[in-house]
Amino acid sequence: MVLLSTHFFNSTWDFIDQESRTDEESEMMIFNAKSSLLHWIQRVDATDINLSISYWQISRCYSLVNNGSEALHYVKECLEISKDGKISAFYLIYAYEAMAFAYLVDGNHDL
Repeated sequence: MVLLSTHFFNSTWDFIDQESRTDEESEMMIFNAKSSLLHWIQRVDATDINLSISYWQISRCYSLVNNGSEALHYVKECLEISKDGKISAFYLIYAYEAMAFAYLVDGNHDL
């Protein structure tokens, strides 16, 4: 049985790993990342780690398509889940990495 949350997550990486993407591929990349999150939030076995990673991945996708405001929206969700100390600091570090990338894409080099 293929879990859709995992399937969409992995499919998103196929797009992320491409050196360039068409507009349609960029849209599919974002759809896949959001679909992964949608399925994670419906699973009873979803953990804060799963959610943190999903929000991180969506933020990364928006950064890759140069949409800093949407990237920041999702990275803030990632940060909120990751900063409460219930999961490893590893995920908090990735949240801050995504935030830096989103601010860079958004043109806010000071932050």
